[in-house]
Amino acid sequence: MIVNKQRFHLNFSVSFLLVLCSVNLDALDNTNLHALHSLADRKEIIDSNQVNACLQLAKHYLYDSTEIAAKYAKKGIRVASEISHGAGKGKCQNLLALAHEIQGYMVEALIIYEEAYQTMAEAGKIEDAAGIITNMGVAHYYSGNRGEALKYYLRALQYTRENSLQHHESKLLNNIAVIYRELKQFDDAIRMYNQSSQLKLELSDSLGYAQTRENLGLAYSYLDQGDLAIEYLNEAISWYKSLGQEADAIQAQLSLSNIYIKLHRIEDAQQILDWLVDESQTRLLPHYKAAAYLMQARLLMIKQENIPALEALDTGYRLIEGSDRNELLAQYLALFAAIYEELEEYQVALRYTQKRIMLLDTLNQKDRLETEREMKAKLDLQEKEAQIIVQEQKLLQQTRERQWFFSLLAISFLLLALLALFAYFKARSNKQLREKNLIIDKSLKEKEILLKEIHHRVKNNLQVVSSLLSLQARSLKGQEALEALAKGKDRVRSMALIHQNLYQGENLSAVNSKEYIDRLCKSLLQTYNVGSGRIKLHTDVQALMLDIDTVIPLGLILNELITNAIKYAFKPDARGEISISLARHEETLELIVADNGVGMSMEDLGDQQTMGFRLVKSFVQKLKGTYNITIEQGTKVSFRFSSFRMASVV
Repeated sequence: MIVNKQRFHLNFSVSFLLVLCSVNLDALDNTNLHALHSLADRKEIIDSNQVNACLQLAKHYLYDSTEIAAKYAKKGIRVASEISHGAGKGKCQNLLALAHEIQGYMVEALIIYEEAYQTMAEAGKIEDAAGIITNMGVAHYYSGNRGEALKYYLRALQYTRENSLQHHESKLLNNIAVIYRELKQFDDAIRMYNQSSQLKLELSDSLGYAQTRENLGLAYSYLDQGDLAIEYLNEAISWYKSLGQEADAIQAQLSLSNIYIKLHRIEDAQQILDWLVDESQTRLLPHYKAAAYLMQARLLMIKQENIPALEALDTGYRLIEGSDRNELLAQYLALFAAIYEELEEYQVALRYTQKRIMLLDTLNQKDRLETEREMKAKLDLQEKEAQIIVQEQKLLQQTRERQWFFSLLAISFLLLALLALFAYFKARSNKQLREKNLIIDKSLKEKEILLKEIHHRVKNNLQVVSSLLSLQARSLKGQEALEALAKGKDRVRSMALIHQNLYQGENLSAVNSKEYIDRLCKSLLQTYNVGSGRIKLHTDVQALMLDIDTVIPLGLILNELITNAIKYAFKPDARGEISISLARHEETLELIVADNGVGMSMEDLGDQQTMGFRLVKSFVQKLKGTYNITIEQGTKVSFRFSSFRMASVV
């Protein structure tokens, strides 16, 4: 695991975890490189040493020739998979993802990072797995997507806490704090820095603790809480000095001086700067002392002491003149020009401004030349690689062409034989299939005829039962018994109509709900000799093909309700209307029977123990339904059934 510490403006310290799964990033000499190539390029799979060779080569070429790095990473993954070397596979996947990231293929990189994480987690390498999640966050951070970076950091934080990886957790908290700081959520950043400080203290990570306290001081400076910023920076300076980290202590002191200047505590800032530029500070590196002189000159300029400011600038400038500290030199030249402009020596100010412009142009030119050299080197390497690949492709193409010729010749003969064999078996199969289809069609027709006959006979038998009930009724005198037999006849007739619909229709297992309900209504009106136009029936029935097991209870419910409406809903010789609707609503079937008659009395509504009510409730339960009775300008009964079956349409 590699931890890169980056310094921002005003020495804002931040640690990022860029994890290469413990791969050594030292350069390889030619001897080692040749040995690694010999091992990695072997066609036969050997052992984990071959995986490690691929890993080292992928790392070596990562920044100089990313495509070659990706090639060796892929081979390492393949070899590691063959020998079940989980940790090696995960490391190669991590490098392959990093190669894609460098090439700008962020989506592919994140997919491979996820695969690497899964591989490491399955191999029990929990610290490496946590590092790979962090890598995904770092990738998003450097691509400018702070939101996604924060998401992966928080995911890594949860993983490290679940697996008690406190050292890793302490650094992740610092990374999360950086995101919050850049999003100007300073309170959240400070909270994360405090958690990181506590963990580093528990882990005896003294240097990390000092760096986090310094970051805390700088965070408070952004909030303009100068006292707290000074307190934390002083604490960080004390820790740096006790650890012998003089360079870190000096940078923190420079940051402290800058805060003192912002707070107009000129004397405190001057005290620190005087100490830093004291001639006795022989251990202070030239560029640090030059930075102190630069800040001292700015302080003197604020106090309008321009001549002493120029003296400080002269002293500091000589310390770095001719060095490669070009950014610091540019700041010196800018301040020289500003002071001479204040002194109204415009020619001198112009000369320093021109020197600064030339320096910046030189810097830009150097950057361009360096970039051009890098691009040329990469281009030369790519051209050589391309030439080698072209030669290899030519040889491979020639070999393939010969192989293809002989292969195609053999395949042609084989195909002719197969086609002849296929034609023979196809013809025989088609003949057998036609014979079987004829037998099946004949059998189906016989079964259809038999089933129609069964439904016809059931319908006839039900009519016989209805006739027997009529004969029985003639021999009875009690009104209650006669009504019971009449109701029984109606119920038998409603079932007989179902079987009539079945044997008269084309589908022997389906009943058309609209046709059936229309027939049932007409039959009941005829049975009770309802005069023409006295009671009108309105139906709004959806034409549904229902299974017989659904139609029978539905028909019996309708029989009870329509009979009850005809007999009791209207006064003698009074006109009225009965409406019936049936519709399917997704997973439920809705049935509504309503009349505009006299309505049920509260006594009738309370008496639900009659045979008719018990039958209706029984059939509602069978269809797993509910019902609701509304008495308003007549009676309305609404049902919703959830257990119903639609017939399969043939």
